Amino acid sequence: MKYYILLLVTFISTFSCTQEKECLIAQNVSLDNFFGGKETLTLKNDSSFSFTSVPNNKSFGKGSIISGKYKLFNDTIYLKIKKLSTKIILAGDQIELLPLNAKIKILKNNLSIKNSYQFKIPKDFTVFTYTESLKNYFDYPVKATKISLHDFEKLESIIQKQISLNITKFRKHKSQSDYFKQCIFIINANNEKEVWLQGISKKSSLRNLGKTIS
Repeated sequence: MKYYILLLVTFISTFSCTQEKECLIAQNVSLDNFFGGKETLTLKNDSSFSFTSVPNNKSFGKGSIISGKYKLFNDTIYLKIKKLSTKIILAGDQIELLPLNAKIKILKNNLSIKNSYQFKIPKDFTVFTYTESLKNYFDYPVKATKISLHDFEKLESIIQKQISLNITKFRKHKSQSDYFKQCIFIINANNEKEVWLQGISKKSSLRNLGKTIS
């Protein structure tokens, strides 16, 4: 997915945080020996942040670090590097970098900021918030929608039914839990909730589970 840096064009308010040095720590770890590595985002109570990336494969170098300042505005965190900024929101137990459409798991959070989801996203699901940067995933006009825990329960049921009906196609994958699932929830022109869904096999073979009306 393409990464866009957004200009900060709005007034930013101050933030509140505990007296601890780190307000938020989020981290992704991949054990893949070639492409994997560890990425860590840290927000501190002095308004500074750092993002470190350390590859497992040392032929790619020792890694990199990006640092700058951050500020809060309503439910959005803005990371500023010189005159440019990018924004992130809290989504369940993860943070979502909106321009990058990437997720990082939250390990610690003492920020006084509203979470986009008031429930814990079920295990194995990653949800990307629909924005204009994702419009190419759909061939017709759509808009963003709110989601609930019931949406995930229904989606799991639909996926499991499709696997059971096409057992030869899915081979060793007998359960929806055999996949990590990436989702974009939207509303289509018929006012139906629709989900773009990609399943990534836990058994090391990629398979797209397709698009589902829920």
